[in-house]
Amino acid sequence: RRSAEDFTYTNHRLELIVGGSFYLTTDGLLDQAGGNHGWGFGSRRFRALLTTLADSPADDQKAALEEALAGYQGDYPQRDDITVIGIRAQHPHPKGEDRLGNYRPL
Repeated sequence: RRSAEDFTYTNHRLELIVGGSFYLTTDGLLDQAGGNHGWGFGSRRFRALLTTLADSPADDQKAALEEALAGYQGDYPQRDDITVIGIRAQHPHPKGEDRLGNYRPL
């Protein structure tokens, strides 16, 4: 679809909380057909899954997402690209170390 000629983007600032996570995804996962009726995976199902996985290690999250998608998809073919990027905010210097290994207060 074409955007209006006077369309302008809006910048949003998010405050990152150490230990907090956020995710970016293409619509391929959300639109993937499956289940009993061949409906899309959907944003509610995706959000609920991420809520249960947010504190898990990245490898566990990946495995759980792949398993949930495969289970939902069943025999329906993949209809689009599927990309999910998860980001967890961490303190820039674990244990309060600076890049030279010197400790400083957090």
